Amino acid sequence: MKRWNIYVHDNRGKYYLSAFSADTLPLAANQLVTLAHRGTQRVPECPRHWSQCQPDQDPNAYNPMEESTPCIQAFFDGLLQSPRLLLDRCNLPSDGGEAIAQAIASGTAAAVSDGSFDDKRSAGSSAFIIAPSKDKGVELLEGANFVTGARVEQSAYRSELAGVLGVLTCVEALVKFYNLADGSITIALDGDSALNQSNSEWPLSIDQPSFDYIQVIRTIIKKLPISVRFHWVEGHQREKGLSMDWWAYKNDYVDGKAKAFLQQCLRRSPVSYRQTRLIHEAWAFSLHGVKVSHIRRVHVYQNLFGPRTKEYWEHHHDIPIPTNCDVDWKASQAAAKRLPMGMRRWRVKFASGWIGVGTQLKRYKWQDHTNCPLCKAPGEKVSHVLHCPDPQAVTFAKARIQETLKPKLEDIGTEEALAASILDIATRHRCNLAIRPTSYPYHLQRAIRAQQLLGWDNWMLGRWSPQWQRIQAQYILSIGSKRSPRRWAAAIIHQFFLLSWDLWSYRNDRLHGTSGILAVASHKVLDASITDQLALGHTGMTAATRHFLFVPRATLYGYSTALKKQWLASVQLGRRNFAAILQPANPYHREAALMRDWLLPHQPA
Repeated sequence: MKRWNIYVHDNRGKYYLSAFSADTLPLAANQLVTLAHRGTQRVPECPRHWSQCQPDQDPNAYNPMEESTPCIQAFFDGLLQSPRLLLDRCNLPSDGGEAIAQAIASGTAAAVSDGSFDDKRSAGSSAFIIAPSKDKGVELLEGANFVTGARVEQSAYRSELAGVLGVLTCVEALVKFYNLADGSITIALDGDSALNQSNSEWPLSIDQPSFDYIQVIRTIIKKLPISVRFHWVEGHQREKGLSMDWWAYKNDYVDGKAKAFLQQCLRRSPVSYRQTRLIHEAWAFSLHGVKVSHIRRVHVYQNLFGPRTKEYWEHHHDIPIPTNCDVDWKASQAAAKRLPMGMRRWRVKFASGWIGVGTQLKRYKWQDHTNCPLCKAPGEKVSHVLHCPDPQAVTFAKARIQETLKPKLEDIGTEEALAASILDIATRHRCNLAIRPTSYPYHLQRAIRAQQLLGWDNWMLGRWSPQWQRIQAQYILSIGSKRSPRRWAAAIIHQFFLLSWDLWSYRNDRLHGTSGILAVASHKVLDASITDQLALGHTGMTAATRHFLFVPRATLYGYSTALKKQWLASVQLGRRNFAAILQPANPYHREAALMRDWLLPHQPA
């Protein structure tokens, strides 16, 4: 670390290097001089006096509200230059706001703000005025700002909050400059939601929109020594032809100012969207270096894990999801919420492939093969469950499509041609037949081609192209119905979830059911063991267990697996007990000798 060397001078004006040094430049050091070398001495040349200056500070860490200056205009100029204050334009009255400060102290000050939002450009601004009273002809403090935040965070609600924040920033500056200790001001705006959030004491939630602005607004109100009141004014009264009071006139005035300032900002190329942490913002959250206005769990997850998750589903899965294809995720999510909780867990496992199919069971070392239990084809995965060529499985699937899917399409008012096409495609997909777009009505071919790019297995798993919903939306509009196309899509996708569950359940019933493959094999093994025990007869069994062999053979073969196992265990126990009776009694000679050898050395003398 560099240190300042300290020189001391003698009576002749010459300087010698002392043994002392300083970490920082002393405040009394206000002479700038050049020193000429004279051996070990330094002779001063060309001394110059300067005023002490503050070192440059990081604008993102500098708070201009803490500055002390005798000029109100210079004070506000410092506020305008700070990126941490939501104030881009401010015109003071000729008296420097002294009348407004006196009005705040007396409780007659009034402010009106309004926001402007351009939904096409996704940008917003606000404008505001502060008046000492509602009298005509009084000079106003006028200001405006460009709303900070990313484009996706912009809204009319956020622009209204920006107006309130602009007013409070100027009020805080006036209170500090004029040393106000008491007073009040009334702020009027036409946004109900912005007014309620600004004026509320209800705890904030980090996931509510514009959490950062509301946090700063409430902090400023809490820190101000004056009270802040809010007043709602109906907006656009001039356009509605209503009678207008002072609040309405000023609201109409600032509305025009906000629109004009927004257009001025949008004429810049490119538009500058600031994402800065404001003063009084106690803490802020950034994703990839970009500050966000509120924290949504889904948004954070998408930013942190979205690329990795998409890469997995596109390349490392049995049924890939192409990233270049559009999926109607909102309808799929709504359909999933209709499922019971247990079936939701199953859907995630089934869709991801982490379920008890052949490949996973071999991986878990539950079995030594990957064969399908129905058709015996190797390498069973989730996609095979949807396509298994087993004749009985195909017959079952076709029956379930007609029994469940067809009535559902009729109940939710599906277009006739669309319903027939969905049924035909579902049947052909299950039968492993080709699906050609040209075989269907022309107005459906675009949706079918879009789904072909996405994959028909994804279609069965509820990952539909948005084109299907658009076709139904056009039909609903043509018949003048008020039904929601999104609800239609969610209902039909929900039915496909249930259809996939039916296919999975059928596969497991064939494998694990009472008459399934595993049960039949288990019965064969148990029947063979029963035959062996009957062949041995009652010889070698205790008298108390011989009655087990008197049960007819046909009755034993008709038992369930549990009863067969219990019968075998009882018979085998009887044979072991009989063998134990024939064994000679053990006199425990060895144990007695060990105990005697241990006791004798411990006998008392």
